[in-house]
Amino acid sequence: MIITREEYNNALDIIEAYQKQLFQSHNKESMHSKGKTKISDWNEFTRCGVRLKKALEKLEVYNAKEKCYNKIEFIEDVTKTIFLKQKSTGWKSWNEFVHLRGF
Repeated sequence: MIITREEYNNALDIIEAYQKQLFQSHNKESMHSKGKTKISDWNEFTRCGVRLKKALEKLEVYNAKEKCYNKIEFIEDVTKTIFLKQKSTGWKSWNEFVHLRGF
């Protein structure tokens, strides 16, 4: 079987389209985190109580598609539901977090 120049060029076009698609998805992921504050870099992190600090460091959310837990890295992604589902967190820690966040 001989591959023609046309088939070869079509294969190259497919590879280029695939690389563009990969590059675009990588840019979307990096843009998603732009302007967000990492939990460890949050100004109020040093003022947190011990229990709140440990809870923020260990925040995870279950990803059903990948069937695994993903760590919450950014303070803006912390919600009441995610926070209160964590082990050893409660309303007292949530209220402290809300107060420090300025909600």
